[in-house]
Amino acid sequence: MESLFRCPVCGAPLDRGDRAYRCPAGHSYDIAREGYTYLLPPNQKHSADPGDDRRTAGFPLQGVL
Repeated sequence: MESLFRCPVCGAPLDRGDRAYRCPAGHSYDIAREGYTYLLPPNQKHSADPGDDRRTAGFPLQGVL
């Protein structure tokens, strides 16, 4: 069965190892002791403006913000 998770960098399926998810290209995402995994590249984990981008939120926000 193919993985439901895809590498956010290259789009290849991620295979689960003992301590990390890895894609065939070598991108790796650690599994925390609590069981969760961040699939965001390191440079995109912290945003100056967290939340949905106003342009892609699915509804117009003109004049609201």
